[in-house]
Amino acid sequence: MGLTEGAFRLRLNELVLQNFRNYESLSFFPAAGINILHGKNGSGKTSLLEAIYYLAVGSSQRGGRETELVTWGKDFFRVKGVVALASEQHEIEYRFHAGTKKVLVDGIAQTRLGDATPVLTSVFFSPDDLRLIKGAPAVRRRFLDIALSQVSARYRKLLSQYHRALLQRNNLLRFEGPRAAGALLQIWEEQLAEFGSRLILFRMRALQELKPLAAQAHREMAGGSEDLELQYAASVGEIEGEIQQLEQVYLNSLIECRSTDIQRGHTTIGPHRDELGILINGHEVRIYGSQGQQRTAALSLRIAEFWFLHAQLGRKPVLLLDDVLSELDEQRRLALLARLAASSSGQTFVTGTDPQRMLGIPTAQAAVFRVTSGSLQREG
Repeated sequence: MGLTEGAFRLRLNELVLQNFRNYESLSFFPAAGINILHGKNGSGKTSLLEAIYYLAVGSSQRGGRETELVTWGKDFFRVKGVVALASEQHEIEYRFHAGTKKVLVDGIAQTRLGDATPVLTSVFFSPDDLRLIKGAPAVRRRFLDIALSQVSARYRKLLSQYHRALLQRNNLLRFEGPRAAGALLQIWEEQLAEFGSRLILFRMRALQELKPLAAQAHREMAGGSEDLELQYAASVGEIEGEIQQLEQVYLNSLIECRSTDIQRGHTTIGPHRDELGILINGHEVRIYGSQGQQRTAALSLRIAEFWFLHAQLGRKPVLLLDDVLSELDEQRRLALLARLAASSSGQTFVTGTDPQRMLGIPTAQAAVFRVTSGSLQREG
């Protein structure tokens, strides 16, 4: 991109929480490099990383509803971050109260959540990442959506437009059934074809960037003995030609599916039903992979996401490692650390129960914090 890493150094300078999970009130000033957060299970380590990730993508890495993030007995939460990017400093704040979520950027309320320009970008590594392999297709679609939403305002807008059109068509199918007029359905089908075809192309182009990154990471962690492959399976059929051709194929497929969709009460094809295939040596790892292969494949996807964001934005995203190292054998742990070693010039947060057991993490060069029941204290 012709831009130096130093010019685009990203750092979270301050994190402010109010009634978020088990934190009634917290101001956290992390270090620019590696931050080690240690404490007993259930002390709130993961919740801190969750809050940082929430600032980046506007939702929890666990999914679920905002009401689940509110401290027990309270009726709202607030998450604010002060973020430094090169010589600039920005504030991003999320507020949730009475079922309504608001986002402010530099003190200015954003009209639509999807229109807010990301101030912070982040990648979250978690033991739950096995869901990327073993979980439902929606988990893998969300992986692509979050990665692309962090780098492209156009993608975020398309995704919002697509889901609005999808909701309208589904409402017609659900509440009107056989009485749904073809002309009215076609209005929404034309919008779905326009927005959906562009979403598919976005995803497929991103996958071309992610494929070699994931394959390389997997080869290194598997000792060079396995080949990881990513495939995009579009529910509308074969994807080829120009965008106008794809739109027409998409529209024809929607029209062909009308009777089935009316019977089922929802739209059965489109980006919301597509699949990301993950294969090792030509076999679907979700079905045929061992637990070790599945975990390595999940880590490879996260590593690919990290370097994809870096390549697209010209800066390293904030790296969040939630008790990941303890889940790995020595070979995979060392390979993961080596693969992410170049991220040492970026900001990293690592959690664990014992900082001395976080093998490979240079604790002498890190800021170490003890987490205890919703409070934080720096050590050393």
